[in-house]
Amino acid sequence: MSYIITQASLQRILEWLLWCDQAAMCEQWLADKENLLKQGDLGDAPDAVQVLIKSHDAFEETVKKQGEKVDHLIGEANKLINSDNEYRGDIEARRDEILCRHKALLESSGHRRVVLSDSKKYHEFIRSCGELITWINAKLQLAYDESYLDPTNLRAKLQKHLAFDSELTENEKRLNTVDSQGKQLVSERHFMSDQVRAQMNELRGGWDELRMKSALKTQRLREAYDAHTLQRKVEDMERWLDRVICSLFIYFLILDLGFLYYLIFSLKLSYFYSRENLRDAHCLYEWTTGAEEELEWISDKMPLARSQDCGDSLQAAMSLQKTHIALEKELDSRQATIHEIESKGHTMIRQKHFAANEIENTIDKLSSALLSIKDAVSIRQTRLQQAIDSHQYYTEVAEAEQWIKNQMPVATNQETGRDQSAAEGYLRRLTILDKEVAQFLNEVDRLKKRVESLQDHLDSNQIVARQLKLEGAYSDLVRECNRRRTQLVDAGRYHRYVRQVDDLSDWLHDKYKIASSEEYGRDLEDCVHLIDRFETVVRELAAAGERVAVVHRIQEELLRSGHPYAASIRAKGADLQRLWTTVNEVATERQQALAGARQVHRFDQEADQTLNWLQDKEATGVAMEREDLSHADLIAITTQMQRHDEFVHGLKAVEKQVAELCREAERLWTAFPNTREHLEVRKMDMEEQLKDIVEGAHKHHEYTHNDSVIYLRKYIYIYKFFVENDWRLVDSVDAAENQLRDFNDFLVTLDAQSERCENIKALTLIEQNFSRLRKKEVERTRIAEEEQKRRDTIKIVEKGNILANRRQERERRKTQEISLFRTSPNDDFVSQTLPRKAERKERSKTTAIVGVTVDASLTGGALTVLSPSPSILTSGMDVDVRKTPSFNTRRTPSHSVSRSSKLEDLGAIDMRGFVDRKQDLQSGGKRATIRSWKNYYNILCGQLLCFFKDESAFYENVAAAPPVYIYGARCEAYPEYVKRKHAYRLSTQDGAEFIFACGDEGQMLEWVAKIKFHASLAPSNQLKSYSYNVTPSRSTEELPPISARCAPSDILNSKINLGNNGTNLETGFESSRAFNSLPCGLSEPSVMRAYSTIPRGERFHPALSPPSISTATSAGSLSSSSNYFPPLFGIRKSSINRQPSKRQSIYAESIYGELEESKEVKGGSQFGAQHDDYVLTSMDSITMYSHNVVCYLF
Repeated sequence: MSYIITQASLQRILEWLLWCDQAAMCEQWLADKENLLKQGDLGDAPDAVQVLIKSHDAFEETVKKQGEKVDHLIGEANKLINSDNEYRGDIEARRDEILCRHKALLESSGHRRVVLSDSKKYHEFIRSCGELITWINAKLQLAYDESYLDPTNLRAKLQKHLAFDSELTENEKRLNTVDSQGKQLVSERHFMSDQVRAQMNELRGGWDELRMKSALKTQRLREAYDAHTLQRKVEDMERWLDRVICSLFIYFLILDLGFLYYLIFSLKLSYFYSRENLRDAHCLYEWTTGAEEELEWISDKMPLARSQDCGDSLQAAMSLQKTHIALEKELDSRQATIHEIESKGHTMIRQKHFAANEIENTIDKLSSALLSIKDAVSIRQTRLQQAIDSHQYYTEVAEAEQWIKNQMPVATNQETGRDQSAAEGYLRRLTILDKEVAQFLNEVDRLKKRVESLQDHLDSNQIVARQLKLEGAYSDLVRECNRRRTQLVDAGRYHRYVRQVDDLSDWLHDKYKIASSEEYGRDLEDCVHLIDRFETVVRELAAAGERVAVVHRIQEELLRSGHPYAASIRAKGADLQRLWTTVNEVATERQQALAGARQVHRFDQEADQTLNWLQDKEATGVAMEREDLSHADLIAITTQMQRHDEFVHGLKAVEKQVAELCREAERLWTAFPNTREHLEVRKMDMEEQLKDIVEGAHKHHEYTHNDSVIYLRKYIYIYKFFVENDWRLVDSVDAAENQLRDFNDFLVTLDAQSERCENIKALTLIEQNFSRLRKKEVERTRIAEEEQKRRDTIKIVEKGNILANRRQERERRKTQEISLFRTSPNDDFVSQTLPRKAERKERSKTTAIVGVTVDASLTGGALTVLSPSPSILTSGMDVDVRKTPSFNTRRTPSHSVSRSSKLEDLGAIDMRGFVDRKQDLQSGGKRATIRSWKNYYNILCGQLLCFFKDESAFYENVAAAPPVYIYGARCEAYPEYVKRKHAYRLSTQDGAEFIFACGDEGQMLEWVAKIKFHASLAPSNQLKSYSYNVTPSRSTEELPPISARCAPSDILNSKINLGNNGTNLETGFESSRAFNSLPCGLSEPSVMRAYSTIPRGERFHPALSPPSISTATSAGSLSSSSNYFPPLFGIRKSSINRQPSKRQSIYAESIYGELEESKEVKGGSQFGAQHDDYVLTSMDSITMYSHNVVCYLF
């Protein structure tokens, strides 16, 4: 028997080991695939990306096929687990790990496919842009061609360029296609969106330049062609004048005066007859053309005028009428022309024109055609008007009946509202409806008059019946409105006052946000725009004084009348007055800050211009330094020195400008001390760059001077050499004779070799060698040109390198002179950012260094921890880099409106949390139409039970369902309801009934007790908080389920006592969760972030373990029970200093200042979770939050 047991055990171990081997192989396979995915190569061309996509397809196919092994492994694991294997825990853990890794592998594979697809789109877009840019560059060469300067073949050139423009127009579709592709990539948030946007800008710039140059060349070619044509016409006119002058000169030769008179008379007579005939023919042709045009127009419009289509709807009939009206207008405009043509024809007939019969026939045709189209138009107008009248009446009656049907539910509604606000809302709606109904009577009367006017219509009986039906429906609506008015009562003046105060407070809060803004604009123009906008805000605030006065007058009237809510009214008025004062003060400070910012922006603008000027000078200086003077002559060196002198004279003006800006910077930081860091950096930029330029100019001057001295020495040496070896210089007659004798011998020798030279010249080899030498010479010339181009390119690159090195050198010197971490007056560290020019790379957002100090008694040693600002730790996303200038011109710290709220307002909400709700009966005891269960985030505030989707919806004041008024309601546990556990029932005074289900019994009992308590209170005391009596038998180490309300100081003292007595706070915290009225799924850090003071980020470094949280009783918070509310008070061993922000970087824009903490941990690890305490959070944000909740619920 023991053998069988041992064999079974060994068999299970064997199965487990075999499964472990398979799991190890699967894990190794997953690791290999994960490593392949981590390579992350995205390709550098479309073909490469396509290869990567194919490779990824093969990878996915392999993963899909190999996934069967994973499924088989999971199946084997399930079998082992079901067979009660001794190692089932290890098997489950490894199975879950493999499943998670396999799922993550599939997700990574899908993500890589998406990235590869995006990369392919990007490279295809870049290739399309490259092809289009190459084409644009080629066309730009043609567009820049100045062929219009040559007057020959201008017409052919113009036609060719017009064809060129047509080609551009056709190719614009390519540009639009590429542009749409780029916009689509940008809209899809492609990971290369910046490069795509830059490529689009480059492409659009090249295209705009091409179109502009093409249009300019077209204009120039047209002008040249017009000028050439005019010149030719002038030349033709001059030749004609010459011929006329010659013919006239012939007549001057005639000596017989009588014959001369005869010639003149015959010439005048023939000219007169010819002119009259031509005039008559011209008039006939002109008149005939006009008449034929009118007849053709009449024949074209006649089918439209005789159309029988009147439309089958109002829209169609109106459309046909519009067309007909346009025809009538056109006919009226044509009548004047036709009458003019007829009168002109009659005039020609009376003048006995040679074509009088033809003119008369044409006039008859034109007159008959005009009468025919007039008759057709008149008949068509009558038919269309009748159709429009009938269709319009039916349409208006249908709209009127629909309007009455839509308004009838408001009039027949039986609801009178659960509170005064709802009743006032119903009354307002009814008042509006009464006005609309009264005004609608005019519409009914108008329709009645229209019916009377349509008595002769074919459908008159149907129209009259429709009108009677409409009047009956209107009478029913009036009767129901009168009945409804008797059911409603006037709303309370208190709620109207609260609404006015809330509206004005919201408006003032909006203005406060605008006034407390730390935005000063990116440049001077933006700053001036901000100033103009803020002037509007100031004027609005000045005009709002009357509104505040009206609210105060209403408050005084309510107080004089002895209103029961006098205390709340007085508190509301005091809060409004404080808010009004604060907003005005902040607005005044904002005005002063913007005025200073405008001066600083003006300085920045001038400084940028000066820096650009300095860069131009620096580039000029580098170009002068890079010129090679080693082989230059004296003239070139002198010219270079003259250029250097001109450069130095221009540099003096820059020095003067820099000096003036430096004085302006000193004046500005004296007036606005907070801008000192920013202005010092701009001043240092200009001074450093000017210093580099001056030093470079001095070095270049010395270098040029040395070159000129070296050149002079070489010139003297060469001159002496040529003078000493010149054959023309002889010292004596004997020397001259010797030279003459030597030269004669040379001539004799040369003559002796002349015959051999002649023979050699005749050889073909010489000609071949000569041709080869010519080719080599051409090749050497080409190589020399390429070498020169290469040298020019190297010079340009070296010039850029020199400029970059100089900028780096200035940055290095600046880094040595200015420390990035400056010590503030209270020895805290504040991070500083050195702003640079807008063209340079923007710095990342500076993070404040926060130090936290913990008492040495908690740990063994001292350790200083520096953690980044909470705003940086909130997420891992990239910081949104802003270009706002790095200064703050406020002279005083910003105000905080949240401090005006009172701590007592936190007790308005007694209970909150997620509860399931079902409505069984609606108002009046009727069975509810929708009786399904829904989960809401419930808020119990006074005698209102409100419902929200979740906690965020509660903060955003977005209700998910109407609130329930619980005054006089009955609430009791409902154990008989077996479908849900821990249920309780709520029955209101109007007969409605709701069933709620909680997570546990303790929470259910707490809800029932608090709802009963508030339902029994008088409306004037509805905000009174609920409290339990604490039994004295309870141990001090236990946390009572519901604690009494106490002051914040009592809470602080009780927490400190608990910590000093060594009480297990973590145990107490666990025991309080049973009665927690906050959302069940809300974790401690999330609660801490939701209610902690600003900034709204993580208050602790993510790497640290969350410390244990001590439990505190409710202190006028959102719930009076011992909920897990964020600990407002904790064991405090450190100090928090809130002070105005000293950061001058372009990203340090906060009205709250910096939260600086110091934390020292003595010995041990900083992960001691049981000894670390949460830091005391500020009450300001919670007070303001509770105040907003109370205002919203009312």
